[in-house]
This record gives sequence, structure tokens and C-alpha cells, in this order.
Amino acid sequence: MFLRLLLGSLVRRRDRALLCLASLTTACGLTATLLHLALDSEAKATRELRAYGANLTVLPRGAAAGASGVGPEARLRREDGEAVAARLGGQAIAISGVRYFVGASGERPAVIGGIDLQALPALFPYWQLEAGEWPRNADECVLGTRLADLLRTRVGQTVTLGGPAGRRSFRVAAIVRAGDATDSQAMVSLDGAAALTGDRSLTMILATVTGRAAEVAAVARAIEAELPHVRTAVARPLAAAEAALVPRLRGLMAAVSVVVLVVAGLTAGATLAGAALDRQREIALMKALGAEDVRVARLFLVEALLLGAAAGAIGAAIGLGGAHLLMRSLFGLAATFRPTVIPITLVLGVVAAMAAAWLPAVRIARLEPAVALRGE
Repeated sequence: MFLRLLLGSLVRRRDRALLCLASLTTACGLTATLLHLALDSEAKATRELRAYGANLTVLPRGAAAGASGVGPEARLRREDGEAVAARLGGQAIAISGVRYFVGASGERPAVIGGIDLQALPALFPYWQLEAGEWPRNADECVLGTRLADLLRTRVGQTVTLGGPAGRRSFRVAAIVRAGDATDSQAMVSLDGAAALTGDRSLTMILATVTGRAAEVAAVARAIEAELPHVRTAVARPLAAAEAALVPRLRGLMAAVSVVVLVVAGLTAGATLAGAALDRQREIALMKALGAEDVRVARLFLVEALLLGAAAGAIGAAIGLGGAHLLMRSLFGLAATFRPTVIPITLVLGVVAAMAAAWLPAVRIARLEPAVALRGE
């Protein structure tokens, strides 16, 4: 009997039911979209910010803040690089020791850098390959565009680089444009740099590290505590941008969600109040025939519960699609499906519907049958 009354009420007043469902679905859909973004934005924003490359530098404690690495500054050891790599563990997307020195390219003086050549794309993703491909072998090198032009060298040719300990020939694997001093430099492997300089010391260690800005700063402090002879430098603009972006995104999304849910709740409340007004004579007749106040109010609240649950389910599906579109436009990436959004959206839909229906349900429960049947 209760189920028949419930379904009959929804069918007979489907216009109001659909209006209520639409308002709640809109709110749930937008809230689900923002939940997906809030849960996914930190990872996506961090990934996008990491596209700027290395965000952690380890230097000898005696090195000046602006040390170029080509003078007689203090040096790091290869073992320091291994210790830093072990400390970073899975947090490091890429890590490499770097050795800069003033050498020669042919008869021209040039700054030469030794580095893990396979880590170049992750450490310097903003470098543009003008020609060739990233080197794979220790006897290959990368030239900046200006140096390549001065030497009139193309990819595939051999260049002779010199250092304090002698000269070696390297095959040019790639020519890059960085838009900075790198355009006038040559990059070789760490072993190649050791052969040219006669020692295996490092100027610095570069790493691209995952995690929040606070986590990167914490691991930097841990490295300094473990290796007292080094100091670390975190890319402050990058860390500051990351630290500021994610909380602002989440705050904005939370504010929008609250506003939308409140507006949807008011709309649903007005719709349900209108439905309650239309049903006064029907409810009065039910109460005159013996229906208890609690049973009448429960009928009204269960209708709202079903509408809220349906709105939550539909809104969860809409939210994933909306998050996908926004992620594509913001980050150029697909949204990651977050299963936790579904129960949250369902609960929000039900709570919003029940809150909207509470006052009309109370009024219906207090309705006097005689007054309503007389039309007063």
C-alpha cells in the first residue's frame, strides 16, 4: 500500500518531481565535477609544474650562491650523488650529478657539462630538440644551437672536445635550444667529463622530485642533515606556485559547491513545498481515514530520498564527464576516475533532498484534516 501510494504520487506529479530532480542533479553533477577536480588537481598541477624540470639542487656547502660551476669552487663526490639518490628513492623522477668546466671545442673555448645523458629529458623538459635525438651512448654529446653554429657542426658529425686532462672525440647526437647559456655549451656523459678533467668530482646534483612543495622542502632538509658538507636549493618560484595553486583551487571548488548545493536545496524546497500545497486535500483525506502523522510525513520524506538518490547517481556520472572536459582544457590530460566521488555525491544528493523536504513534511504532518477538507 505504501509503495503504491509512493509511486502514484511521483507519477501523478511528475512535472514537479522532474523539476526537483533536475535542480538536485545539476547541483550533484557540478559538485561531483568539482570533487573529481579537487582530488585530481594536485597530482595534475604537480605534474604540469614538473614540466619545468629540476626543482632540487644539491651544492657543496662552500660554493657561492651564484656559483657557475666552472671555477675552483668546492666539489661534490660521486658518492654524494649516490647518497642523495638513495635518500630521494621513489620521489625522484630524475637525478644526476653535474660537472661543469671550461674546456675547448676545437680551437674555441667552451663551457662543457658532464651529466647523465639519459636524464636530460626529465631534468630539462623545456629544452627543444632542434635536430637529432637524445643521446644513448657515452661517446655521444649534445650541443647548444649557438655552439653548433659556431662550429658549423651537424647531427651525426664528430667534434673534438678538450679539457685539462686531454681531448676526446664525441659524436653529436642532438642539437638543442634552451634559450639560456646552455645554447653555447656542450653536454657529455659524466664519464666523458671525468676523462677530460682527470677527476670524478661533481659541481652539483640536480633532481626532479615529486610531492608537495612542503614535502620537497622536507626532503631537502633531510639531505642537509645526512650530508653536512652540502646545502640544498629548492626552486622557490616553482614550489611557491605549486603551494599556492592547489589550495586556491580547492577553496574555490568548495565555495562553488556550497553555493550550488544551497541554491539547489532552496529550489528543491520550493518545489516540494508547492507539491505539499497541491496535496493538502489528499493528505487530509488520508489522515481522516486513520493515517498517522508519522506515516504521512514518512511518505513525503521517502519521495525526497528517492529523488535525492537518483540525482546523486545521475550527478556522479555527469561529474566524471564534466571533470574530463575541464581537465582536458586546463591540463590537456584525462580526468582520473575517483570511486570515492560516487558515495559522496549520493550522500550529498540525499541530504540536500531531505533537508529541502523536511519543512514541507513537518507542515503536512501538522495538517488538520477538517480545515484542509473545508478548503480553508
